[in-house]
Amino acid sequence: MRRVAWWFAVIAPVLCPAADELTIATYNIENYVAADRMTGQGYRKDYPKPEVAKAALRVVIKQLDADVLVLQEMGPVPYLTELQRDLERQGTPYPYAVLMRGADEDRHSAVLSSRPFARTAQHSGLVFKYREGHEAVKRGLLEVVLDTASGPVTLWALHLKSRYTDEAADPASAERRAGEAMAIREFILKQTGET
Repeated sequence: MRRVAWWFAVIAPVLCPAADELTIATYNIENYVAADRMTGQGYRKDYPKPEVAKAALRVVIKQLDADVLVLQEMGPVPYLTELQRDLERQGTPYPYAVLMRGADEDRHSAVLSSRPFARTAQHSGLVFKYREGHEAVKRGLLEVVLDTASGPVTLWALHLKSRYTDEAADPASAERRAGEAMAIREFILKQTGET
């Protein structure tokens, strides 16, 4: 089984025999959800992502022209459905979608695809030692398998906790983020039999 892990905002083709090319992009769409944000009218609580920002996002996604799009900071299902619908209206259909539901109730990882999924799995029970106790990997780990001419491709979608912290002993959440990354790494290695 061919395995691919994408953790950063990149776009890359996965070359397969018989001219089967699979282009995968990952994109932090910056709070595609109602959130506290600064607007032209000042600071607003629980304010939706502005329509002008959504329109700009759709333009970028269209230009990426990826077969599979991994999203970070996606809101709950209604927001993903809205984006999927708006992309289709502009001629960028992604008929297949999956949303990772982790401990963070507002911001999720998601995958949109022009190809059907062979399999998806949500891994939300990952924990790691942090300070004096244990913490959950805040946004979980989404596993997506796609069939290609050269065999299945496994994609691991994740989004580490933000650098914002109220923990003075862990500036920029560096220790927490490292703990999340190590828990995810160990889980993937165990799943793939590479430990």
